[in-house]
This record gives sequence, structure tokens and C-alpha cells, in this order.
Amino acid sequence: MRAASVEGRRGRQIHGDIGKGLASGEKLEAAFELPFLAHAAMEPLNATVHLTPDSCEIWTGTQIVSRVQSEAAKAAASRSTK
Repeated sequence: MRAASVEGRRGRQIHGDIGKGLASGEKLEAAFELPFLAHAAMEPLNATVHLTPDSCEIWTGTQIVSRVQSEAAKAAASRSTK
């Protein structure tokens, strides 16, 4: 597509002179406002944990894996590197 646009074929259209338009055109200012939207998770908040004497496996949806790993290590009294 990029090659076609450079060669002036499909995917590219030229209408007018942008430099001339910016130099002589009207200035248009606008403000756009949107209501506050909560950043909410779409997935259900849950977790599955498999705890054995020497390991702890966790399946969960999280954006901070290191914190989950650290807290699980504390709770299971095991090493966080396992």
C-alpha cells in the first residue's frame, strides 16, 4: 500500500494545497468534553490458587503480576522466585 501511495496509485488522494490552506485559511478552535468514565474491569474479579508444600500457582487477571507474586509468597511463606 505504501509503494502504491508513493507512486500515486490507489490509497492516496490529493485535493488542494495544504501549505496554501494553512497559510491563508481560517483558524478554527473547538473544545471537546466527555463525561468521566470509570476504568472498570470487564472480566470477573476472581482467582484460582493451587498451593502445595513447595509451590504456589495462581491463575488470575491482573496488571501487576509482581505484586501478586510478592503477596502470594508472603502468604504462603515461600520464595517469590519459585
